[in-house]
Formats: sequence, C-alpha cells, structure tokens
Amino acid sequence: MSAIRWATAQTGNWGVAANWSPMTVPGISDDVTIDAFGTYVISIAPYAFVHTLDLKDTGATLALGGGADLIVAGDATFSGGQITGYQGTWLCKEIPPSMDRR
Repeated sequence: MSAIRWATAQTGNWGVAANWSPMTVPGISDDVTIDAFGTYVISIAPYAFVHTLDLKDTGATLALGGGADLIVAGDATFSGGQITGYQGTWLCKEIPPSMDRR
C-alpha cells in the first residue's frame, strides 16, 4: 500500500497523475489523504477506487460526475470537506461517524 496526497490546493481531475504526490493516480491498494489548504474541487469521473480515504481540508470538495463511483475498500475519515455529485455513488466499508446520515 502506498500513501498518496492531493498535491495542490487547486481544482483538478482525480485521474491526472500530476495532481498527486507522488505523481501517480491512486488505486485500490492506496491510502489517500486530501489535506492541501484552500478551496478547490476534485472531479471524479468515471470512477475512483482506493484502500482508505482521509478527507481533512474543509475547503475540498470531491465531485462525482454524472454516474461516477468512489469506492473506499477500507476506512474513510472525514474531518473536513464534502462529497457532492449528480447520480454518483460512493461506497465505503462503514459510514464514518462524522457523516450526516440523512
């Protein structure tokens, strides 16, 4: 498993390696952290699969494009940010206590 971070506080596409540190698109065996300080949108389309997800920056938005999927095989931690989307789906092992379950 590799630790991968969103590299910049700028809007970008999840599927572009240059947006990540190290420069690789995260995969199902990777632990992803999004904590770059700022206000930005990370667009996910058509899908993203990761091992764990830690969304820490309050200004970050994960945007699921029409029909996009975000799959977290392990734990998801949310201490900031949001997930938005139109007809998108996000799945994780367990809904984090910090998520509104409405």
